[in-house]
Amino acid sequence: MTSLIRWGRACLRKWGYRRCEDICWIKSNRTSGRNFHWLPDSVVTATSEHCLVGIKGTVRRNYDGHVIHANVDTDVMLSEEPAYGATDKPHELYAIIEHFCLGRRRLELFGHDTNIRRGWLTLGSQLSSSNFDPSTWYKHFEGVTESYNFDWSDEPELLSNHLLGTTPQIESLRPKSPTQLREEAERRHRKELEAAKMAQAQYEAESAAAAAEGREPPPPPQMVITPVPSSFREQSPFMAPGTNR
Repeated sequence: MTSLIRWGRACLRKWGYRRCEDICWIKSNRTSGRNFHWLPDSVVTATSEHCLVGIKGTVRRNYDGHVIHANVDTDVMLSEEPAYGATDKPHELYAIIEHFCLGRRRLELFGHDTNIRRGWLTLGSQLSSSNFDPSTWYKHFEGVTESYNFDWSDEPELLSNHLLGTTPQIESLRPKSPTQLREEAERRHRKELEAAKMAQAQYEAESAAAAAEGREPPPPPQMVITPVPSSFREQSPFMAPGTNR
């Protein structure tokens, strides 16, 4: 298994990718009672497979959240071993890929009919059917899509349509680094200051109009401005309460 992983990493490098993670599939045998994937030159029976995760180019977790969604899953899966010779992968693996890679270009090679999945392009000589729709596929790479990073009331960020974009609900679940937390706090502080200035200007205008007409002035606006903390700790909804990272 070690030699196979070494060859896999060499293949990634040849294709121009940088390996960033290994996802391990531990195969259970509750149904079959035994594991079938054994290698002639192995000392012990192989009951695991590895998925190498590669990234091409520079991807920064702090600023490239429209491309990747980091730290949302674990690197270990426990699933029943398929029948001997089958190419079925665990459903958890597809979910990890879909949660991590925020693009529409999802390709599976050497697939069988059992590998066909919505949102994926499956290729293989053993296929007898396909869910590939050329017109839908091409539309994913034309034009732009709207992405709302913070609030639905903000102007959306326009991304290339091959990316899925994000929503405030998704961003509330996204693990955040101290840098991201500081930027969000500063943005929220600026937004509150702008809202306070507008409310104060409106109050002064209404007060001047009330004084000119001999009416009671309106009550002053209640403005709350959240200060920006001096330090931040990494935050994730998946961390145990009170955990510091």
